[in-house]
Amino acid sequence: MKVVKKISEGVPQAVVDYVDRLIAGAPYEGTVLKKLRNTLTLVNVDGTKLVVKSFDHFSLPNRFIYAYFRKSKAERSFLYAQRLIDLGFGSPRPLAFFDVIQHGMVRRSCYLSVYDGLSKPVVNWHRRDNAHEYAKHLAQLTLSLHEAGVFHHDYNTDNVLCDDNWNFSMVDLNRIHFWKGDEDERIRGIIRIADSNDGVAAVAREYATLRGMDDVDGFVNKVMSRCHKSE
Repeated sequence: MKVVKKISEGVPQAVVDYVDRLIAGAPYEGTVLKKLRNTLTLVNVDGTKLVVKSFDHFSLPNRFIYAYFRKSKAERSFLYAQRLIDLGFGSPRPLAFFDVIQHGMVRRSCYLSVYDGLSKPVVNWHRRDNAHEYAKHLAQLTLSLHEAGVFHHDYNTDNVLCDDNWNFSMVDLNRIHFWKGDEDERIRGIIRIADSNDGVAAVAREYATLRGMDDVDGFVNKVMSRCHKSE
């Protein structure tokens, strides 16, 4: 058996020991927050609340590819969270990741981060009383990410969290690309961060205004020509 792992500096010893137990095959023993393609489990380890994300469903080729040729989803989640934080963006603090490789295949792959109990997903923000404020703040976040060369391909209202003070935090990070991007990438990001056509239009307008574009209406029309969301 081969283990690839990384633990952040300053992580309590109890969490380090917990990671080693998971690597050895121990159960998560917590509260399941979500179980779809991957499983999110809330665990309290000696006073540290953390989330274990277990990447449960790999195709057979990917189990081989992640063992030898490409960083796993767990490792990318860990690295990208730290990179976002270094760039000044919000993401739950990364604690650790590990990949257990047996017989040339990834058999267990997990990412651990600090639990953020104050922030909630911005799902259906367009239906809230302060939807206009959401549009402004989400446009600012989206533009800031793009200007910093961050293009999150799972950037959506489930994966962007917000607290009561407009502090945003991003999760589900393994499909981030760090590059200069292009206009198509920017438009896709705007479309992803709203759940309705009206929401997309509001974010697009704020985005274009913040960017100092001369033809704001033209940009909004361009975005909306590619948007086909239900209300």
